Amino acid sequence: MIHPHFLKKPHRLRTLMMVAVLVSFGGSARSHSQGRQPGPEVKLTVTITDKNGRYVGALTKEQVSLWDEKVQQDITAFQEESRVPSSIGFVVDTTRLKQTDLFNVFTATLTEFLAASGPNHEYFMISFDSKPNLITDLTQNRNQIISDFVKLPAIAESNKRALSDALHLAIEKSETTNKPKHVILLISDDKDEASNLKRTEIVTALKKSDVLVYAIRVVLPGGTNMQSSFLNELSLVTGGMAFSPKSTVEFRDVMERLALELQHQYLVAFRPTGDGRLGDWHRLELRVEPLEVKEKASSKDFKKVALFARTRDGYYVGK
Repeated sequence: MIHPHFLKKPHRLRTLMMVAVLVSFGGSARSHSQGRQPGPEVKLTVTITDKNGRYVGALTKEQVSLWDEKVQQDITAFQEESRVPSSIGFVVDTTRLKQTDLFNVFTATLTEFLAASGPNHEYFMISFDSKPNLITDLTQNRNQIISDFVKLPAIAESNKRALSDALHLAIEKSETTNKPKHVILLISDDKDEASNLKRTEIVTALKKSDVLVYAIRVVLPGGTNMQSSFLNELSLVTGGMAFSPKSTVEFRDVMERLALELQHQYLVAFRPTGDGRLGDWHRLELRVEPLEVKEKASSKDFKKVALFARTRDGYYVGK
């Protein structure tokens, strides 16, 4: 029997390892700061799962607590985001995708992803090799995204990639939309030989933004697709995830999972209190109470189920 809090996960996701952050931390914490006016509202997109990666719905604000540099905060908004209007940007490493056997697979999975995403989203697409190119500007026309994607093989390619510059262009494009949630789906390996931005600079740009980055690593045929520390950093700092599928089946599983995840997240908002100067980086912690679940419907005994959450690492004061 599935508890009503637990939502389904893609049925083929048995071999994928979920990179999640357990956000129940020990140690003492300072109480609310006295005498300081709350700052501008900070909004977070939060993904909550159990240890098996099942998305957890129907939680209440009372089951979640939020800590800003060890100062507990009052949560001003807490709600499930089901099909919330979003901007979704596809950032595609044209060279790598053309050099693998994934181009046709991704064409099909992209179509499925868009069909599952709902009608109120906006999309854009950036292709990159030695420099980024905006292929499709913001549009709600999903057929336009597919049409432009299938034309990518005709684009001249380079053996050098400007991954960080492409991500930066995607951040800038996301900031021009009025949709409440901004998502970037990056498809590449972790090579970056041509960017003007340094690795530390793109990480800082992501921290200053409110985008969610999901990265799918693709490698040349015969290569070993291992976890990438660079792609992990780019995604986890935003509350997203990085995947390293080892087959076309796993690649399709990842796209299926992402479509489902974007429909089962929470919005958490607060107005910061505590010490902090304009421009300071503040680290955040979320604590989620375990669920008490009956072993069987007829049982009087409950067991506690630990919950896991992902959100961005923190925020810049005043940003």
